[in-house]
Amino acid sequence: LARLAYGQGSDSSLQATRAALDAMAVALDERLVAKLGLPPRGDVVVVPTGSLQGLPWPVLPSLARRTVTVSPSGCLWAGTGTAGPSGVPGLHR
Repeated sequence: LARLAYGQGSDSSLQATRAALDAMAVALDERLVAKLGLPPRGDVVVVPTGSLQGLPWPVLPSLARRTVTVSPSGCLWAGTGTAGPSGVPGLHR
């Protein structure tokens, strides 16, 4: 991701990196998100465990062009007491 974000490398290297990222994103999306049957639009709150907390969730195809909120726990997210744009506590853009 850093290589793509900062344009580090030759054009062919960046293209290969982008292709690898796209393939990994599709594979992770199929395993983690697609099977959930989410509606095609709408905000998403993700409460991942372990190493999934560092995953750049908006890179996954099912979550692209959505507002994605990542929280370390559902209780922390729901307990913020602040309603977001859809009236859901803790959801901020």
